[in-house]
Amino acid sequence: MLVLLIDTRQSTVADKVAPGVKIASYRTVITKLGIRKDAEFSWDFEKEDDNDFNLKIRWKSLHYGYQARNQNVWLMQQEIQDFCVRDAFLFSVNLTTFGEQIAKTIEKVGKIGN
Repeated sequence: MLVLLIDTRQSTVADKVAPGVKIASYRTVITKLGIRKDAEFSWDFEKEDDNDFNLKIRWKSLHYGYQARNQNVWLMQQEIQDFCVRDAFLFSVNLTTFGEQIAKTIEKVGKIGN
């Protein structure tokens, strides 16, 4: 079950989150942005010179990274002592919404910076 949840989250990041962030990345001159919404959810965006980007998403004990250059998603860290299958499932369910929020925030901050 755990492997299935990890695979599901990785494919969701690659197929649902990354495309929206990629569009936002092209529309902005921002090269770095990080948001900590609360103690449980934060993310970091870093754009490279050629419009590729890196994205790190942290929610509770789950930390994922995405590298646009290779279209690679990886589990950065999963804190076993804090891991909960319910949290992993909820993260999977909410990941698309998190991705939409990240893309919108990048676009909004980019407009302020122009």
